[in-house]
Amino acid sequence: MAAPLLETIMDLVASLPATPKAWLLNSLLAPHMDAFVAHLRRGRYATKTTKSHLLGVAHFSRWMTQSSLPVSLLNEQTVLQCRRQSNTDHLGMRTITWTTWR
Repeated sequence: MAAPLLETIMDLVASLPATPKAWLLNSLLAPHMDAFVAHLRRGRYATKTTKSHLLGVAHFSRWMTQSSLPVSLLNEQTVLQCRRQSNTDHLGMRTITWTTWR
């Protein structure tokens, strides 16, 4: 039997390093993590891959905060802008694409 989604999300977020965890939990994207993880689970992503995507989202959420970007303005161009402005070797950043959010 699969773990309840909330428990899964909490376990995944709890397993992140302290700094990315704080970026994510204190971001405008935090309320959307349940839908994001549910999307990944429906896609049958492995736990390790899901965690990698969460690290990417954490870095992206930090960039959003620094850029004062509201969630309502998220689109393919803002994701690409983040990737251009960020060090793409950062753990997780290379996993972020617009299709990750759909």
